[in-house]
Amino acid sequence: MLGDAEFDRVLALDFPTDQLDRYLGSLRDIVAAVRNGAAHHLVGIEEDGALVGFYAIHPDRRDTSRWWLGWFGIDRPHQGGGRGGRVIADVLARLKQIPFCREIRLLVSPDNAGALRLYRRAGFLVHAMAHETSELVMRLVLAVTRPSGQVPARFWANAILLAVVDARSCRMGLPVAAKLHGEVAHPP
Repeated sequence: MLGDAEFDRVLALDFPTDQLDRYLGSLRDIVAAVRNGAAHHLVGIEEDGALVGFYAIHPDRRDTSRWWLGWFGIDRPHQGGGRGGRVIADVLARLKQIPFCREIRLLVSPDNAGALRLYRRAGFLVHAMAHETSELVMRLVLAVTRPSGQVPARFWANAILLAVVDARSCRMGLPVAAKLHGEVAHPP
């Protein structure tokens, strides 16, 4: 995570002007928003010790089991080569470590084909449209991997009876879990 003193490194990143204008916005505005957002975390993407990108994460104010992937960008010379997929994998691994994080959401422009492809490959599904910005809201429901002492045994017994959870591995079945959440799931 980038500390407050390191935020200025983000301002030195090289993004194509149209990418900033259409998708990210001003880097100064992003840094200001993260500085003012008490729960926002700015994470640097480094390669060979140099900052090559960033992303922001923060919990939803209304539901702490839901986290948002905010701004995400890799500077121009480092775009391509599968970096985006590796970063998304890192984001997911980081958020899965947060207790009670069960869902990740993000906003994406419907005309950002590269980002849509990246997020779909990671398992995100379109959930809604943010009417005020015309951006798509995408979400990824994190599977519960095993029963824990924090989830009542009654839940697991009912879930197994309803075939929501595979009784042998205690993993959510993707098609069934998607039906529960009102989405049609197609593996990436």
